[in-house]
Amino acid sequence: MAPNLRYIVNGIHLLFFLLFCSITLVNHYLFKTAALDYGLFNHAVYNFAHLQPQLVTLGLEPESVPFLASHFSLWPIMFSPLWYVFGSYTLLIVQNVFIIIAGAGIYRYAIENGIKNVWLPLVHFYACWAIFTALGNDYHDNVIGACFVPWLFVFYRNKQFTYAALSLIGILVSKENLALWAIFVVAGMWLLHTDKRKPSSQFALLAFIFSIFYFLLITGVVMPALSPSGKFDQMRRFSHLGGSIFSVGSYILLHPIETLKLMWVSHVRPDEYEVLKQEFLIALLISGGFAFIIRPAYLIMIIPLLFQKLLNKEIAFWGIDAHYAIEFAPLATMAVIDFSAALKIENLKKTALVCCTIAGITTTAYLLYNRALPWYNSMEKENPFSKAHYQTEIDTREVLMNLKKIDSDLTVSAHVQIAAHLANRKSIYHFPLHLDKSDVVVLFRNPSNTYPINQERYIELRDSLLNEPSIENTSTYKELLVLRKK
Repeated sequence: MAPNLRYIVNGIHLLFFLLFCSITLVNHYLFKTAALDYGLFNHAVYNFAHLQPQLVTLGLEPESVPFLASHFSLWPIMFSPLWYVFGSYTLLIVQNVFIIIAGAGIYRYAIENGIKNVWLPLVHFYACWAIFTALGNDYHDNVIGACFVPWLFVFYRNKQFTYAALSLIGILVSKENLALWAIFVVAGMWLLHTDKRKPSSQFALLAFIFSIFYFLLITGVVMPALSPSGKFDQMRRFSHLGGSIFSVGSYILLHPIETLKLMWVSHVRPDEYEVLKQEFLIALLISGGFAFIIRPAYLIMIIPLLFQKLLNKEIAFWGIDAHYAIEFAPLATMAVIDFSAALKIENLKKTALVCCTIAGITTTAYLLYNRALPWYNSMEKENPFSKAHYQTEIDTREVLMNLKKIDSDLTVSAHVQIAAHLANRKSIYHFPLHLDKSDVVVLFRNPSNTYPINQERYIELRDSLLNEPSIENTSTYKELLVLRKK
């Protein structure tokens, strides 16, 4: 690499790392991270770090379940020692680092495809709206898993099969649905790779079979055994299609036209929120998804991603919001690289990359300020260029000072935006659940976010606790309530 290019590439890595930190770390400091899912993950990491049995006590269900029964992700276990260094910021920092590692993989993939202006696909990847929406919704293991994909391709292409196998394992252990995705990724990877000689094909076949085995083992045996219900609970989101892996697969095969329709419209008609599906598909197409059509092997890789998003009955999955699109980010950039590399004229390659990068940046810039989801304000949590992102109505230092006084051996019921900061204990509950089991109830006095109850019910419960003679408020800050039994 030429010295000037090295400085440019390293500068891009550093710039976007700082930009990503300005999203996630600022959100956490300003109490914009949520109990679900970041508080839940923080609680898991804390208990793993202290070698304690991990039960999800922050869930909204009446009974606690083992962490691995809700989602089978091993990364919080592996990251848990870092809790002693970074505390409740651990997973946010690790996630940002992994995105940069993925960026390094994108850079290698571009070089090995003969791309000279390698900084263009790097910017295309980092500027993808799917990364910004994922970071705006705290931490999720999907992000970690998606970051291994560029390296899987690089190592497979170079016949470094040991490293390729480790990259595949990195995807598989991220979450049970990523194990399903890995099956299709391996199939697409084999089709894209021009060298079909024996070693490469053998590795791809073994990786394909192992991914199928792992997915069936985790979802069919391990998670049902861990769950109190005795079944794989995630399939409830597809109950309108049958509610089991077999019945959903059968519906897709037997009703292909209806399945394609459900990619664009809601399963309930009429439904004003089906515009979320349309917003997502249009954004994906403009920001690199068009290359999936030109390079059909990528269409195979995105099949499970599209199905789990657009066939889902929960509207939270449909659109560009949250972390449910992060897997598209590396694939879109890699597809753009493959598309550009196939062009014969060098100036045409550069023009294609410039146009794709501009289209990606423009799409992200538009979506940072405009959303189809009516109640979601992207500027508060996702947009690091917005003044509102760095503002809060509370005195953060006063709140943190009061929270530090709550002993870690006490059981807490916490407000949705406080729980992630109080996960350093054996049991923590999501207010207003399990008030009878809690030693301390910690609330904001007048929050705008009262999830999972409405504001009227929140005020009613707050006043009821304040008027209880056996409870006293020990907070020294008026906007924070630390309610303890006398």
